[in-house]
Amino acid sequence: MSNKAILGGTFDPIHNGHLHVALAVKEAFNPEQIIFIPTGSQALKQNTESNKHHRLEMVKIAIAPYEEFTFSDIEIAREGTTYTVDTLETLALQGCNDPYFIIGEDVLKGIFKWKETNKLFKLCRFILVNRPNSFVDQDIQNIIGVMRSQGAVVHLLTIPALDISAENIRYRVNTNKHITQLVPETVAKYIAQNNLYKEKIPFDFEKATAILKKNLTQERYDHVMGVCEEAVKLAKHYKQCPHRAHIAALLHDLTKEYTPQENEAAFEKYNFTPDQFMEMGMGVCHGFLAAEIAKKDFLVQCKDTLNSIRYHTTGRPQMTMLEKVVFIADAIEPTRGDSPYLETLRKQAYQDINKAMHTCLSHSLSKAQKKGAVFHPFGINALKEYETCL
Repeated sequence: MSNKAILGGTFDPIHNGHLHVALAVKEAFNPEQIIFIPTGSQALKQNTESNKHHRLEMVKIAIAPYEEFTFSDIEIAREGTTYTVDTLETLALQGCNDPYFIIGEDVLKGIFKWKETNKLFKLCRFILVNRPNSFVDQDIQNIIGVMRSQGAVVHLLTIPALDISAENIRYRVNTNKHITQLVPETVAKYIAQNNLYKEKIPFDFEKATAILKKNLTQERYDHVMGVCEEAVKLAKHYKQCPHRAHIAALLHDLTKEYTPQENEAAFEKYNFTPDQFMEMGMGVCHGFLAAEIAKKDFLVQCKDTLNSIRYHTTGRPQMTMLEKVVFIADAIEPTRGDSPYLETLRKQAYQDINKAMHTCLSHSLSKAQKKGAVFHPFGINALKEYETCL
């Protein structure tokens, strides 16, 4: 058994929150070394991260002042999809046996989707790091219980929270706001020197709003404005980029009120072909078409933003947090009115967005079935995924 700990992550960029966690683990468990491992291409995460080289370099310079911290490029260097179990097996061959594996609550919730958990649980000892009072979460307690019943060793470590997210750092850099006290000074300099997190073309909110006012009914326009407000609030709550949430929310219903003739013309202009399920129920098509227009006419480059527009009606498996934010904002914004269903959904939206996704998708499927309408397979498969989270 080696007395080492592993802290993996996208590190896009590495920030003071990561260092705060590592130092807390060092103090509580006294590993001789903490290994920072930037992720490669992950099986359960959309690849929206910066160049792997930049992420690795930022890790190197961030941990340089700490003698007990080191790094490994094992996942960055690996071709194809990376899995934690493979990384741990490789490290074991290098003499790093049964290390501590540092993990957060959000990641822990999806651990049974990881590859070969039965083997994974034998290769490391988990340290669940969380904020004060968070261990009352019954879902987390249940997951820990199942893990332990399958042989996993799980330690709990409560540390003071640092409200820092990489998503917010990227947003602040892109909007020319300071990131002092969020990242080490050396990392801030590296970001500036390499012009990281700067979107090449700024989004024209005035142009988009003017087009919406011209093309949408007042009722639909009010709905869009409500989604924008709710999406920004949810984005901040879940530490996502409010700028991107705002863009996605603003454009999500861009083609909602197109006539059949306008749809046909747009399909040809933007080289978009609806699948058979969209043709059977054109109500879900507008998000996919709006994403194409957002990319080509509004020059939106962020894949996460485009996918948040594209799947805001159907959902899909393995949605990113930003996609969930826009999906739920569309469902709960104020002009939707009030009902027992919406009251529940609005509470869940800020408590557990995965539960909110399950509630919303279940409700949509039930409505579609009652009307005899088509429910896109993306939504059906997404619902199956969220059923496993409950």
